[in-house]
Amino acid sequence: MYFTYDGTLFGFLTVVFTAYEQHITPYAITKEGDAQPALFADARYIPGDSPKAERVAVGIGRISETALDSVVLAFYSGQSGRELIIYRFLQKLFEHKSGALTMHADADCSDLLKLAGKVMHEAHMYKGYVRFRETASGVFYAPIEPDNDLLMLEDFRSHFCERYNNQPFIIHDIRHKRMLVYDGAPYVIAAPDKTEITYSDDELLIRRLWRVYHSSISIASRASSKRQTGFLPKKHRRLMPEFFDDSE
Repeated sequence: MYFTYDGTLFGFLTVVFTAYEQHITPYAITKEGDAQPALFADARYIPGDSPKAERVAVGIGRISETALDSVVLAFYSGQSGRELIIYRFLQKLFEHKSGALTMHADADCSDLLKLAGKVMHEAHMYKGYVRFRETASGVFYAPIEPDNDLLMLEDFRSHFCERYNNQPFIIHDIRHKRMLVYDGAPYVIAAPDKTEITYSDDELLIRRLWRVYHSSISIASRASSKRQTGFLPKKHRRLMPEFFDDSE
């Protein structure tokens, strides 16, 4: 049997509660609507239940807040099959308690910790990758395309809300179809609409200044495209004005 759920963190934690309550070990856990893991597989949809999900979250936190943080990070990763990775880690966590966090030779534990680490790394790097653009309304707008669902991470959202606390802004995750909208506390996570973004008259000048700054700090004799790509992969440059040409 495999379980399906609504795709939310609370929905997934409800699946964990149900599996333990009914002594069922699922061979897969997938978001409702995703491709089934095997032909003619026996699927069971588990509706989200906040009290049950909360009990699981509290139980994990009592064992280790680090483990709870790692589970949240891993859940918002973009890796296929992450739910089963988390579930198998939780089995080890409930059995070995906080010791599971140091069981690096155990595949179930190490897979979860590596996955959480990748999400944390991308979140850290994106704090420097985000480039805001000034719109005609004065709201700053920044499109991003992370591999992981970073806007669902509290630490990531708080970084920008605290840093730009006097400036209305929108961070638009194109890949995951979410927007962080901030115009003073509290912020809102919303689905993007089809409103066309109109940039301010100064935006083109700002972009050119970015390119001038980018060029001025470069040292031609020490240029290394390989090292630059290591620090800033090319997949992120499409949305960064220092790499735009004059037609953009």
